[in-house]
Amino acid sequence: MCNIISIILFCFSGIILLLYSIRKNNNFIDVRKTLANHVAIFKNKNNKWLKGQLLFFFGLPCTLAIATTIIKPIDDSFLNLILLIITIFISMFFAMLSIIISFKDRENQTKNEKLKDSKEQVQNKKLIKQTCDSLIFENFICVIIILISLIYNLFPKAVLNFLPDYCIGYLISIANFIIYYLLYCLLLNLFIVLKRIRILIRND
Repeated sequence: MCNIISIILFCFSGIILLLYSIRKNNNFIDVRKTLANHVAIFKNKNNKWLKGQLLFFFGLPCTLAIATTIIKPIDDSFLNLILLIITIFISMFFAMLSIIISFKDRENQTKNEKLKDSKEQVQNKKLIKQTCDSLIFENFICVIIILISLIYNLFPKAVLNFLPDYCIGYLISIANFIIYYLLYCLLLNLFIVLKRIRILIRND
């Protein structure tokens, strides 16, 4: 009975958190803007979606996650490894953000000295904004992975013993898929961040 009450409370809290996160004009948890700003980099000059790049960075992780879920279900030791890697990534992303902010401060100083943006400065400014948006998106994925991993660890099979075995198997597979999908999205989108930082350093 206590397990059922706990699950109901977790589900209720999750729904409230989701609804609060996706609502407009949110002062604290701005999920909509975080996702929109990052996905906006996959548009060309005519404001049309680059479908090939979207498919690569968000579609390919889906097939990889399915394949990995089949061959390697997540156990406790692997979950601990994932959380360790995620904490390292979070530290790295915040360090990258500090580097990007230094570029932004330098661009603003140059703008004040010249009083007018050159074409190169406009491009650099746009690139800095896109890189910041991508880093914030990467940190957002890390936080979601941590939350899902904690929930995954809190609900072992014994807690869900009131459900049929096949339902428990489906729930575990879905949780595995979501964690793997987010991990692959994190890694693939990291290439975008690294490329933009390399361009910024080269143009410095």
